[in-house]
Amino acid sequence: MLIDSAKRTQLVVTTHSDALLSALIEHPSSILVCEHRNGTVLERLDPERLTFWLEAYRLGEVWRIGELGGQSVKEIAIHFEGGGNTAQQKVELRTGLGCLLDARKTAARAKGLGWKLVPSGGRQRAYNALINAMRRGDGTTLNVLLVDSEEALAPEPPPAETESREEKRQRGGLQNRHNL
Repeated sequence: MLIDSAKRTQLVVTTHSDALLSALIEHPSSILVCEHRNGTVLERLDPERLTFWLEAYRLGEVWRIGELGGQSVKEIAIHFEGGGNTAQQKVELRTGLGCLLDARKTAARAKGLGWKLVPSGGRQRAYNALINAMRRGDGTTLNVLLVDSEEALAPEPPPAETESREEKRQRGGLQNRHNL
């Protein structure tokens, strides 16, 4: 819609939306990044500089991790399926995945970003770990989910939706009428 409108009239759109940036990937020259360096500086995106990042991420994700500027992401956390049942198996899987993603880790660290690999067990546990990290996060961590493609992940409903008020009361979850 924005591209069609821009054919008829000049548009100036400001955003902090990673989804909107990702939607404009085919028109990178239309995107200006605003930075504050001894005054306001506007810069067009350099598609050559982004080639490496766009092989693995959407444009909005590249912005969120700070490669385009203007963001406060401090860490990348990759929640992944697997890890086995023992501490040694988790170390081995984390080491192997670390080798596979070494170029990405090096690029992230060169930008001053933290890097964390989080083995989470089965697919659903990995998804749940991602959701929990996003809920308790402060917006400075880019959380990524890495699972195989056996089937789609279905979000599990939160306990409040599956547990009746009486069940909550019996387990002590409802102390008074204000704890709904």
